[in-house]
Amino acid sequence: NPLIITYTIWLKEKENFSNTQLFKRVTDVAEINSFTDTSPYALLYVYRPGKITNSLGNYLLYFDDIVMCVAKNNSGYIFKILKEGNFNIKSKLYKDESSISLNIKYGNFYFVKSMIHWGIYSNLYNFKLEIIQMDKDPGKIEFEKIKKK
Repeated sequence: NPLIITYTIWLKEKENFSNTQLFKRVTDVAEINSFTDTSPYALLYVYRPGKITNSLGNYLLYFDDIVMCVAKNNSGYIFKILKEGNFNIKSKLYKDESSISLNIKYGNFYFVKSMIHWGIYSNLYNFKLEIIQMDKDPGKIEFEKIKKK
């Protein structure tokens, strides 16, 4: 069984490349104001409401297994979603996780609320993560109350 190794040498740069970016964080209010139902992207509002219990327990939020942001107490983020389709949004802290599936369509916006609940849920942890999709009106009202990052 002889070992065969091959090498590839590129004489010029590859001209075609695919755009694999799924989301981009929105930091400019003008981007939100210019959003319409014909925009070639969707807007995703993710937030964690402020609570006293477990307020110091920060955890990661994932968009299709790509880290999106850190969910801190009383925080919120806005993202442009650059691809259409079904995507999973997941929160994870230690071994506990919660996830939802969103069917993203261009020109729409989505509100996702992530929470951490205090209680006795297992021998190891005194918290339970929860992530839910909110309807437009209650989601917008709650998102306006939190600190935007």
